[in-house]
Amino acid sequence: MNTAEGFKPGPDRPMSSPMRIGGLVEPRDAGGAGPTAGTLLALGAVVSAAFAALEPPPGRLAHVVVWAVPVLLLAASAVLLSHRGRRSRRLLALTPLIGVVTVFALALTTQDATLTGHIFFVFPVLYGAAVLRARAARLVAGTAVVLDATLSFTLREPVAAFVDTLYMTTTLVALTVVLVRRGDRQDATVAELERHRERLAHQATHDALTGLPNRVLLHERLRTALADPGRAAAAASPTAPGSTAPGGERRGAAGPRDEVAVLLCDLDGFKAVNDRLGHRAGDELLVAVAHRLRAQVRGSDVVARLGGDEFALVLPGTDEAGALAVADRLLGALADPLPAAGQLVHVGASIGITTAAAGAGVLGDALVREADVAMYEAKAGGRGTRVLFVPAMLEAHAAEAALVQDLHGAVDRGEIVVEYQPVVDLATGRTDGLEALARWEHPRLGRVRPDVFIPLAERSGLIGEIGLHVLQEATSRATAWAASAARFVSVGVNVSAHQLTDRRLLDAIPTGTTATTQLLLEVTESTLVRPDVVPVLDELRRRGVRIAMDDFGVGQSSIAALRTMPVDVLKLDRAFTVDIASDPRAAAVVRAVAVMARELGLPLVAEGIETPHQRQALLDVGCPFGQGFLLARPMSASATATHLHAPDPATPGAATPDAAMPDTAMPVVPRPARVPADGLVPSP
Repeated sequence: MNTAEGFKPGPDRPMSSPMRIGGLVEPRDAGGAGPTAGTLLALGAVVSAAFAALEPPPGRLAHVVVWAVPVLLLAASAVLLSHRGRRSRRLLALTPLIGVVTVFALALTTQDATLTGHIFFVFPVLYGAAVLRARAARLVAGTAVVLDATLSFTLREPVAAFVDTLYMTTTLVALTVVLVRRGDRQDATVAELERHRERLAHQATHDALTGLPNRVLLHERLRTALADPGRAAAAASPTAPGSTAPGGERRGAAGPRDEVAVLLCDLDGFKAVNDRLGHRAGDELLVAVAHRLRAQVRGSDVVARLGGDEFALVLPGTDEAGALAVADRLLGALADPLPAAGQLVHVGASIGITTAAAGAGVLGDALVREADVAMYEAKAGGRGTRVLFVPAMLEAHAAEAALVQDLHGAVDRGEIVVEYQPVVDLATGRTDGLEALARWEHPRLGRVRPDVFIPLAERSGLIGEIGLHVLQEATSRATAWAASAARFVSVGVNVSAHQLTDRRLLDAIPTGTTATTQLLLEVTESTLVRPDVVPVLDELRRRGVRIAMDDFGVGQSSIAALRTMPVDVLKLDRAFTVDIASDPRAAAVVRAVAVMARELGLPLVAEGIETPHQRQALLDVGCPFGQGFLLARPMSASATATHLHAPDPATPGAATPDAAMPDTAMPVVPRPARVPADGLVPSP
C-alpha cells in the first residue's frame, strides 16, 4: 500500500510549532482572533482616552504619551479589523505582547502605580488566554507579571510593591489558567472533530479492505492527470518505463511524459479461491494482491481497487510501450503464489490497457471504459495476458451491450424458443431421449447462435430466467408427448452453476421422474466439482432427477472422481467423435471410456456424430448412444411431436414403442443417490 495514500491523522501542528516571537503559535481561531483583538484594542483606546481627559498627567512629555497611546491603539484596532489584518497571523500573535509593553510604558511615563495603572495589564492577558494557544498565553501572562512587578517596585515602596505584585500575579495567573484550560478543552474537541472528519473523508475515498484508493479517488486523480500535462509529467519519475510512444498519437501528439496510461486488472481464478477456502481467505488474497501491485509501480502512480477482484492503475507520464512494460511486470508478480488462509494459492490476471494525451480533453470515464473493454478482450483471449485497447473493440463491446439489452425480456416476448435433438440408440436407431436446446429468434437479427447469447446471458445474470423457461417448456412438452405418443419420454436440459445455486431451480422441480417421463440435467465437469453445487445435485437426485456429465473428456477429468461425483450419465465430447474413424488413438481412448462407463453403470452418449463412419466406429468400441446431425438435427416442438409419433426404424433387435426399454437404455436406468459412507454409486 502506498503510504502516501494511507490515513495518518497527524498531531495538532500548531501545538508542535517552534516558539518564536512574532510566529509564536497560530491563534486558536485565526478568523475570530482579528476582530477580537481589534475590539479589545478599541476598548483600550476609549478607556485610556477617558483617563487622559479626566486625569491629565503632569508634564508635557507625559501628556503627549498619554494621548498618543489611544491613537496608536485605535490605529492597531483598525488594522486588525481590516481584511488584511485578519489574515496576518504574526500580527495577531504579537498583539498581546505589544499591549503589555504599551501598558507598561504608559504607566511608567505617567508615574501611575495605582490600581488603574495595574488593571490595564488584564486586557492583553485576557486576549492572550482567550485567543492564543497555551504557550503563547503563558508567555503573555508571564511578561505582564514581570512588567507589572517592575512597575510596582520602581514607583512604590517595597512592601506596597510586594502586595501589588502578589495581587496582580494571582489575578493574571488565575485568569490565564481558567481560560487556557477552557481553550484546551475546546481545542481537544475541535481536534477530535477534525480527525473524525479526516477519517470520514478517507473512508469515502479509500477501500476499507486494502487501504487503496477507491473508484471516487481514482477518477479524481485521473481527472487531475488528464487536465494538467505539466503535473502529469512532473509526477513521473525520470526512470518511468517506456521512452517511446508507438501509437501514442491516437489522441493528439504527445511525448511519453505528456501521456496518461490506465490499466484495468481483473484477477483470474479468484472466485475459485473464495469458493474453496472461504471469504476470509479471499480477503487475505486481495490484500496481498494490493501490496504486490503497489510494489510494482512508482510512488506517483495510483493503484485503486474498484470492487470485487478488480483493480485499476493510473500511470501519469507513461506511453503505450511503458504501460505494456508495467502490465508485464504486474503479470509476472501475480504469477507467483500468494498467501491466503495459511497456504499459497495461484491466481492470474487479465489486464486491459489504454492511453491518452494529457490536456487533450479526454474524459477519465472514457479511459476507464476503454481499459475495461480491453480487459474483457484479454479474458476472452485466454486470460493471464494483457491487451491494448483499439477503437474496434469499443464497437464490438457496444454491439454486445446492445445484444444484452435486447436479451432482457426476450423470454416474455416469446423470442426464446426451445428445440429438441434426439439421443439415439446407435445399434437400433431408436430415439431414447431428447435434449432441449435454447434458441433466440431476434426480431431484427434473426436467429442468434447459442455460443453467442448463452455466454452473454451468463455474464448478465439472465441465464437463470432463460434456463427456467427452457426447463418448464421441456418438462411440460415431455408430459404431453408421452401421453399422446403412448411412450416413455426422457428429456435433458443444460444447466449452469448459476442456475444450480438459484433456489428457483429446486422450486421448479418437485420431482424428476414420473410413470412416463424422466428429467435429465446436463452439467459440465467444472460445475460438478464445485462444493456449493454438489449438495444441490444430491437433492435433485433424491427427487428422481438424473445428472449427466456434459462434454466429458475435455476438462480436467479425474477418473477417480467419477466414483464420488453425483453422475448418472456420461456425454462424451464431440472432440473424440471427430477423429474416431481415422485415428486409432482416439478410438482407443473412447473404447477405454466405454468400458469404464459400462463397469460403473453409466450410460455413455457420444456427441457430434456427423458421418456413418463415426457411427460405426463408436459402435465398434462399445458406445451405445449417440447424438448428432447424422442421426437427427435439432427440431421444433411440433416436428419433435411428429418424430416421436413415427414408428421406430426396422432395425433387428429394435423395441416396439410401447415395449419396456432394456435396463441399459440411457433414459430409464434409475440410479440411487451417492452413498455418503464410501462415495460409491451402486449399479442398478
